[in-house]
Amino acid sequence: IMAQGKGPQPQVNKLDNMLGSLQSDLHKLGVQTVAKGVCGACCKPIVGQVVTAMGRTWHPEHFVCTHCQEEIGSRNFFEREGQPYCERDYHHLFSPRCYYCNGPILD
Repeated sequence: IMAQGKGPQPQVNKLDNMLGSLQSDLHKLGVQTVAKGVCGACCKPIVGQVVTAMGRTWHPEHFVCTHCQEEIGSRNFFEREGQPYCERDYHHLFSPRCYYCNGPILD
């Protein structure tokens, strides 16, 4: 394909297409979907579950730890310089260390 000058085709985000189709189908049936905000990560409207944290709204799958990229969901998290961190990574990266064992001091 590359030799013919066509190059690789960009992948279409299937989830975005499915959500767009669902919204369109619901709209045709007279069901109004109301956005609950705009996601702080992808800047797309949020319909359905929403996470509200740090003064912004997020799709649940987009509210992730800055370091490990795992979903934070409803677990405890820490904010540093406007970025969310899961508890484990925050303590590993930023907590003071014990002189004896070099482990993070959590209190």
